[in-house]
Amino acid sequence: MTEIYAELEGGRCLINLEGHAVRDPAEPDGGEEGSATGVQVCAAVSAIVYALAGYILNAEREGRAEVYAMRLGSARACLHVHGDDRVEGACEAAILGLRQLEGRYGAYLHMECAPD
Repeated sequence: MTEIYAELEGGRCLINLEGHAVRDPAEPDGGEEGSATGVQVCAAVSAIVYALAGYILNAEREGRAEVYAMRLGSARACLHVHGDDRVEGACEAAILGLRQLEGRYGAYLHMECAPD
């Protein structure tokens, strides 16, 4: 199970992720690690987060973002940034993508968003 927490307010974005979505939650013991769906969900989450991280780093180089924290690793990631409208839009799109994954594959990931 991947746990995701996200905040987006006034140009500031925080996305924190913990865990892997690679076990089959339908199995009583979680099933074998590496279920096909779980691996695909985990890869989709990683793709969204790493694409956003790349965008943020480019925006920082261009002076459009200030990165407070960026940690990307296995089963754990944190992006905390403040940026211009384009950075905020990229963060909003990433959060939307993660919410869509949760809507379809909620057994593999859980997302909590700070109130607007």
